[in-house]
Amino acid sequence: MNFTYLYIQFFEKFFHEYLEFLQKSKIPYLISGKERVDLKNMLSKMYNKLNIRSIMISSAGKLSGALLRDDLIDEINILFNPFIIGGFKTPVLFASPELNPPKILPTN
Repeated sequence: MNFTYLYIQFFEKFFHEYLEFLQKSKIPYLISGKERVDLKNMLSKMYNKLNIRSIMISSAGKLSGALLRDDLIDEINILFNPFIIGGFKTPVLFASPELNPPKILPTN
């Protein structure tokens, strides 16, 4: 793979010093949302402005849950790693309120 630029996404309420650094370094970025990233809008901008048609998300439960809640995931691949994480506040696979049960589709 040949990566020609670094892509970073932000919401408007972000550190101005860091945005200045990105601009001086000529690192492209997109802004979507005021207090938080607007996921639907961000993915739409990635699709329309950068011609991105497919992305892979490797995240903790909150982002995965938010993407599921907003119906922005069409495929899930779960990788099991041989290690144990413990504690009472251990992140879960999909941590998000108001999740609807997913549709299970047959595999080929």
